[in-house]
Amino acid sequence: MSSIKGGKKARGDLNRGQQQLRANEPQGGDLVNKSRTKISNFAKQEQKASMELLKSKDLNNFKNKVGLEVVEGLKKSRYINPATRKTYTEKELEELVMSRAGERLTYAFEALEKGGNPARQVIRQNPDIVKVYLKSGREISPVQGRPDQLVEYQKGLTRGIGRGRERGD
Repeated sequence: MSSIKGGKKARGDLNRGQQQLRANEPQGGDLVNKSRTKISNFAKQEQKASMELLKSKDLNNFKNKVGLEVVEGLKKSRYINPATRKTYTEKELEELVMSRAGERLTYAFEALEKGGNPARQVIRQNPDIVKVYLKSGREISPVQGRPDQLVEYQKGLTRGIGRGRERGD
């Protein structure tokens, strides 16, 4: 989430390194390797941050929704893990649900940060994610079309969060 800017810089460095390699410049290889490492580290940080947020009770509805989708998908395969050819254990199912929820949370946070129509869709479908996003001190980029509506929504959520903090929630 906070590493999105760093990830963009690393991707830019990767592109620059690839151009240098194409031009047969030796430093291009080092730049490519360093930027790939940075991109990998940023992705791991994002996943770790998402997993920490998923432990929040504010996202229980979101986790339940993702869990139902995962279980529905596994019904087709009769709960058989393709890697082991055995039925998933309860622990494996929990890990799978948390992993998928972490991926979706990361995607939702990226969409909120970018703004536009994807942010509007996240706001409509997952208000719990928006609350957690705003509680963490981030701001949503304006949504195309009706930014005034988003500003009012964000102000209302911020007031509600403030009242909750005053009460100790």
